[in-house]
Amino acid sequence: MKKHLTVLCLILSFSQIGLAQFLHKASKESHYRLVYALNSLQIKNITLNGLGTVDSSYFNNCVDTIALDESFKKSGNYLIASLDHDRLRLELLENRPFKLQVLNNQSDFNVVLIGDNNRFVNNAQVFLEGKKVKFSTEKGLYQLPKRHNKGLLQIDYEGESYYEIITTNYPSYAKKLKNRIVYSFPLKYSR
Repeated sequence: MKKHLTVLCLILSFSQIGLAQFLHKASKESHYRLVYALNSLQIKNITLNGLGTVDSSYFNNCVDTIALDESFKKSGNYLIASLDHDRLRLELLENRPFKLQVLNNQSDFNVVLIGDNNRFVNNAQVFLEGKKVKFSTEKGLYQLPKRHNKGLLQIDYEGESYYEIITTNYPSYAKKLKNRIVYSFPLKYSR
């Protein structure tokens, strides 16, 4: 009986070795992603300087764990961390409860915020480079009279801050003048 028990234990132990996963063949990716909530200063720093500025202080407020194929729907600013082989993969997730449209029509600067119910958002605080952008009730948008505005756009809405970098791609006055002179004279063909 003792012999049979020993043989049975050996068979079970060798079968477990065959079922074990080798480390060099094991999955080196995480199957879950961690979601960390960001405060206003952290999201502003990431918007201005990129994800390279993230340090350990950004990983204090873990709000959820989601599978790789899932998406996180709650509105706010989040940092999503997952493992990719031997590297930490970071993503910035900004779930805004509104759609943002910047209308720069070369005469003034306009920002349109459209909420979830497809209505204009009129109760947000909008700033461009620290200057308050006022809401125009007759036009249904946030408006600055000066054109060619660029810089950091901050939108405070429902207790969260959202940031966007505004750039202008309009040609300079010298380039406009050069194009006006060069292309204003008709071409003459010789025979």
